[in-house]
Amino acid sequence: MKKEYHYGFKAHIVCSVETELPVAYSVTPANSDEKKEMMKLLECPISFNEEHRKIAEYLLLGRGYDSTDI
Repeated sequence: MKKEYHYGFKAHIVCSVETELPVAYSVTPANSDEKKEMMKLLECPISFNEEHRKIAEYLLLGRGYDSTDI
Protein backbone atom coordinates (compact mmCIF):
# COMPACT_ATOMS: atom_id res chain seq x y z
CA MET A 1 0.00 0.00 0.00
CA LYS A 2 1.40 3.37 -1.03
CA LYS A 3 1.39 6.27 1.42
CA GLU A 4 -0.15 9.49 0.16
CA TYR A 5 0.74 12.94 1.41
CA HIS A 6 -1.50 15.97 1.13
CA TYR A 7 -0.46 19.50 1.90
CA GLY A 8 -2.75 22.27 2.95
CA PHE A 9 -3.79 24.73 5.57
CA LYS A 10 -6.71 25.28 7.93
CA ALA A 11 -8.20 28.64 8.82
CA HIS A 12 -9.62 28.87 12.35
CA ILE A 13 -11.87 31.91 12.57
CA VAL A 14 -13.95 33.44 15.37
CA CYS A 15 -16.32 36.02 13.91
CA SER A 16 -19.16 38.25 15.01
CA VAL A 17 -22.57 37.26 13.70
CA GLU A 18 -23.78 40.86 13.84
CA THR A 19 -20.94 42.50 11.93
CA GLU A 20 -19.69 39.39 10.06
CA LEU A 21 -16.14 40.55 10.85
CA PRO A 22 -13.44 38.30 12.29
CA VAL A 23 -12.73 38.69 15.99
CA ALA A 24 -9.79 36.26 16.07
CA TYR A 25 -8.15 33.93 13.58
CA SER A 26 -5.20 31.67 12.95
CA VAL A 27 -3.91 29.65 10.02
CA THR A 28 -2.30 26.28 10.71
CA PRO A 29 -1.04 23.28 8.73
CA ALA A 30 -3.80 20.89 7.68
CA ASN A 31 -2.70 18.22 10.14
CA SER A 32 -3.03 20.44 13.24
CA ASP A 33 -5.53 19.71 16.02
CA GLU A 34 -8.66 21.87 15.72
CA LYS A 35 -9.53 21.62 19.41
CA LYS A 36 -6.15 22.85 20.64
CA GLU A 37 -6.12 25.73 18.19
CA MET A 38 -9.63 26.88 19.10
CA MET A 39 -8.74 26.81 22.80
CA LYS A 40 -5.71 29.00 22.04
CA LEU A 41 -7.93 31.49 20.17
CA LEU A 42 -10.54 31.64 22.92
CA GLU A 43 -7.95 32.01 25.69
CA CYS A 44 -5.90 34.73 23.97
CA PRO A 45 -6.70 38.05 25.70
CA ILE A 46 -5.44 40.11 22.77
CA SER A 47 -7.62 38.63 20.02
CA PHE A 48 -10.67 37.51 22.05
CA ASN A 49 -10.78 40.04 24.87
CA GLU A 50 -13.11 40.39 27.87
CA GLU A 51 -15.55 42.59 25.93
CA HIS A 52 -16.05 39.85 23.34
CA ARG A 53 -16.58 37.28 26.10
CA LYS A 54 -19.30 39.40 27.75
CA ILE A 55 -21.39 39.80 24.60
CA ALA A 56 -20.89 36.26 23.26
CA GLU A 57 -24.06 34.21 23.74
CA TYR A 58 -23.22 31.12 21.71
CA LEU A 59 -20.23 29.33 20.30
CA LEU A 60 -21.05 27.33 17.16
CA LEU A 61 -18.40 24.87 16.04
CA GLY A 62 -18.01 22.24 13.35
CA ARG A 63 -17.72 18.54 14.11
CA GLY A 64 -13.92 18.69 14.17
CA TYR A 65 -14.05 20.91 17.25
CA ASP A 66 -16.27 18.55 19.28
CA SER A 67 -14.86 18.26 22.79
CA THR A 68 -16.13 18.48 26.36
CA ASP A 69 -13.21 20.83 27.16
CA ILE A 70 -14.52 23.49 24.77
